Amino acid sequence: MSDVRVEPPKSGVHRTRLTTKAGYGYEDYAVFVMFWILAAIVFSQFFTRYVLNDSLAWTEEIARFFLVAVTFLGIPIGIRKGSHIMVEVFYRLLPAKAARLAAIAASLISLAFYGYGGYLAFLVTKLVKNQRISSFDISKSVLYAVVVAGFVLMVLRCIEFIWLQVRDTKPNA
Repeated sequence: MSDVRVEPPKSGVHRTRLTTKAGYGYEDYAVFVMFWILAAIVFSQFFTRYVLNDSLAWTEEIARFFLVAVTFLGIPIGIRKGSHIMVEVFYRLLPAKAARLAAIAASLISLAFYGYGGYLAFLVTKLVKNQRISSFDISKSVLYAVVVAGFVLMVLRCIEFIWLQVRDTKPNA
């Protein structure tokens, strides 16, 4: 039984059009910035509520929206790195070729799920275009557009993952 790698090569080994020269995905930078904005918002919420005894009304809602954005834009990072939860022991028990085929099959199912999720998120985006966020005069469709963008990135990263598995013809130890 050979130990098989069912993930794309580590950063620096492969580079695609969706990856920078440093091996990061473009979504990594967006998520990094959004995460620190989220941290600043949550800190300001904590500070104003517990230190100043007068919390800012908008921080909770905006923090929730940033958390959703970080989540849906962060999922493609896990797909690119091959670090999502999987039953790894299953792949280790299979021969190398069967493990690669199982990884491709699982990725195709994921691809269908991401595509359908993106379609549903797009429909919701159209439905909420006239609804406004309560703390700012911004359409809720902006948040759902970020979710749609996340699903599009998930689809692209899943296709990239499948391509890397199909292209890799030799078993890896």
